[in-house]
Formats: sequence, structure tokens, C-alpha cells
Amino acid sequence: MPIHLPPPAYQPGGPDGQGWNRLSIASCWTPSAQCALRPTDWPTLLESHDTRRARWGGFGPCVRRGECGACPVLKRRTGESFTLGDEVIADEVLVLVDEDGTPRVPTGKGYFEPATWEQLARVDGWTLGRRHPQGFWLIRA
Repeated sequence: MPIHLPPPAYQPGGPDGQGWNRLSIASCWTPSAQCALRPTDWPTLLESHDTRRARWGGFGPCVRRGECGACPVLKRRTGESFTLGDEVIADEVLVLVDEDGTPRVPTGKGYFEPATWEQLARVDGWTLGRRHPQGFWLIRA
């Protein structure tokens, strides 16, 4: 399963073969590699659960330049998991996503705490459910 997602190849010639894109503002920015275990929104969260579907774009940056064996993100993924509070007794819970894109997970006390997309990529004992207009569902495994 691919975890290291290399950036797209740079094409200095441009579509006309004359190099007209060399003066583009975009040419001042060099894209960097990304990690399929660092989602930043709902679509990349889905792809992080089965990284065979993952493509460059929308994930967080790679922190080890492709050396996945020494990656702290991979070790976190296999070692420590993010857990919903013990107070959550339902088999399905709604994760709300704020207007700014911040996911909020429910607690058993009736309020929602902020979480990161990376934490939701390694929720222990829960699987991703269907989308909801205000977020998405987590289903107890």
C-alpha cells in the first residue's frame, strides 16, 4: 500500500513546448511529497483507510523524505490509537465538521471536542460510516 506520495513531475516545457510556463507564479512553488496517513479532510480520510486509493494532493507533508520505516506518523498509526471517550455508549456517533473544516467528536457528556483528521485516521474500534450534511458517522466495529 503506498504511503509516500511523491509530488507530480514538473514539466518545464509547457503545453506548447516553448516553455511559456516558466514565468508562471506557480513555477515559484515546488510541490513536496505527502503522506497518505496524514489526511486533511473527509476525502483524504477515506483514502487513508485504504491507501491503495491515495493520490498526491490534499494530504499532509511527508516528514521523513520517503523513509517510511523511520516515520513517526507510521509508528503512531500502528502503536497508539485515538479513542473516543469511554462515555460514548451509542453504536453510531456523528462527527461534526465545522465551517473551517475542524472535526468535532462527541463525548458522552453531550458536547463535542475538537479533533484532528490525523487522529480520526486511527480511531480504535470504529469504522467510517456514511456522510452527513453536517459531518459523517462513525460506527462501532
